Amino acid sequence: MLDVLWLLIIAALDVWAIWTGNSPLILVASVVLILALSVRLWNRWSLVGVEFSRRLSGGRAYFGQTIDLLLTLSNLKPLPLPWLLVEDEIPKRLHVQDGRIETRDDGFFRCLQNILPMMPYERVVRRFPVICNRRGIHTFGPAHLESGDYLGFLKRRAGVSATDTLVVFPRIAPVAMDRLSSNSLIGRDPIRRILHTDPVRTISSRKYVAGDPYRLIDWRTTARTGGLMVRVFEPSTTPLVDIVLNFSVPYHISQDIEPDETEFIISIGASLASYASTKGWAVGLRANGRSRQRPIAAVPSASPAQLGELLDILAQANTVPTESIFSVLTAIHPVRPAGASVVLITTVLNEHIISALEDLRRQGRPATVVHTAAKPESDIKSLVPVWRLPYQPNWTDHEAYIFH
Repeated sequence: MLDVLWLLIIAALDVWAIWTGNSPLILVASVVLILALSVRLWNRWSLVGVEFSRRLSGGRAYFGQTIDLLLTLSNLKPLPLPWLLVEDEIPKRLHVQDGRIETRDDGFFRCLQNILPMMPYERVVRRFPVICNRRGIHTFGPAHLESGDYLGFLKRRAGVSATDTLVVFPRIAPVAMDRLSSNSLIGRDPIRRILHTDPVRTISSRKYVAGDPYRLIDWRTTARTGGLMVRVFEPSTTPLVDIVLNFSVPYHISQDIEPDETEFIISIGASLASYASTKGWAVGLRANGRSRQRPIAAVPSASPAQLGELLDILAQANTVPTESIFSVLTAIHPVRPAGASVVLITTVLNEHIISALEDLRRQGRPATVVHTAAKPESDIKSLVPVWRLPYQPNWTDHEAYIFH
């Protein structure tokens, strides 16, 4: 209202100057009136015809991968823009390179800022590399545009509500596993191993390990290499591996909503799933959390698409526990088929968890624990094999996960 009032005052002064014939006052009042009108009109039309679009080079990415964030601005009118401010909200936990990042006062939202002038009918495309260094669903946008007159007196602001989503898969590291660990993963009893091989089709040979049946010795290869070798047969029954993740961590380790310890657990689960898939095993997944608005429970499958499905589930997993891991281990559910080997990845290891795993073992189901606590519980005794893979803050720098 003040701007309109000032315009009326200046216009009235200009009319009075013309009426009285005061030439200097006419010149000054006319110039001021023209400037004021042009400033208001320029501000009024500054964002008209301005278009903004955002595009990601991919909707899904692997941990550590770099994708491109492309921002496109168009000024579709004959009026130039002396300045245009674009603020596009970006995920807090992803690293955007080559851009000016501003954090809001609440510390939760971040904005990618771009300030530029635009000529009439000009189109500008800006590219920003985004390093995918955090698992999860990440949202880009909405965006806010701001511009105004050529003197900077007035400003006009508009919002662009469109958003883009990026799903980052958990980190997958190579898995190093010796023969004994691999046997404990899919079961070590002789009958089970005979059922999983075809004694007619030999695919390779390996060194003899104490406990191998003498009838499997490959005497020809032994004579040629000088070391005792045994035959390796082609699998005839697909091993079933049921990966179970425990999202519960000790409360004193981290106060974060998504503790880094659970990210380490998810990464181990993804790496084991990838390892099992390359071996041709049927892999399933369970956890005491939710993903895609449903409980995490995937039936073991050897399908080529199974690994991608499991990675998508883990990428969108909410790590807030919805039930105890004891309930997950003891529940009777179709995703827990008979004969599947259970691999529990957990930071917490207590007597209740050990009891549930030993019950599974007594039922003829192999069970293994991957314990990720920084310090092991020395007073816990278990008949179930326990692999130690301690959590460290720099776990993303590990070249491989070594199980022993």
